[in-house]
Amino acid sequence: MDCFLCKPDGGRSPETPWNWSLPRALCPRHKLPARLEDGQRLSEALQRVRRDDAAVEGSLLGWIFNPVFLDAENHGSVRGWSDFAAGGMAIVEDRFTAGSYFEFRACEVARAVDLLHVLRVADRPLSTLGEVVTVAGAAEEAAPRDAPIRTPLRGPSAGLEDLIRTWSFERELARLRQSLGRRWPVSGEDLDVWIDRCAALAVASAMESETAFVRALLDLAARRFPTGPLI
Repeated sequence: MDCFLCKPDGGRSPETPWNWSLPRALCPRHKLPARLEDGQRLSEALQRVRRDDAAVEGSLLGWIFNPVFLDAENHGSVRGWSDFAAGGMAIVEDRFTAGSYFEFRACEVARAVDLLHVLRVADRPLSTLGEVVTVAGAAEEAAPRDAPIRTPLRGPSAGLEDLIRTWSFERELARLRQSLGRRWPVSGEDLDVWIDRCAALAVASAMESETAFVRALLDLAARRFPTGPLI
């Protein structure tokens, strides 16, 4: 797949229901200078949280060290999103003008896109989390047995669980940053404290903002599928 800065005008691949297109990632040359929103290099922020010369890894790093920014010739500053897995890091393109990691994840993680598609298909207004749960479950019940949404880690219910966790983690992260007066952890031990605190408190406060959460899902469904649901 082409680097999105080497070929910035590359288009999206076609989509069919449950088979969603993937964002493009940066090549190694363009990935290295990636900056965080305060201007420091992502590589420098990650270096500070290394432990005993071991590689910094873990998918939750992306929940903290995002978004990233890149200087592209003739395109000014371009936003991207870091993604950590299997000991490596990718930086992928921002295809849906995500304003937060929650929005990026909703529009690009397959199970979350499953949920947004189901919400776009829904033939009735949705205003509560209970209604979203009902619609997601009904879509899975109606899907053929060989449908991708019946495979592990897929489906609108799994997507909803993922996005509740991401939404809540992000809210707690904002509170933590405000209380500490800084945006990034400064050591490996500090990183562990950030992750543990945000994950633990997120469980307790997950539904304190239910109305805003459901509204955000519906807005993202319209952004991800601007011309309507795929049939």
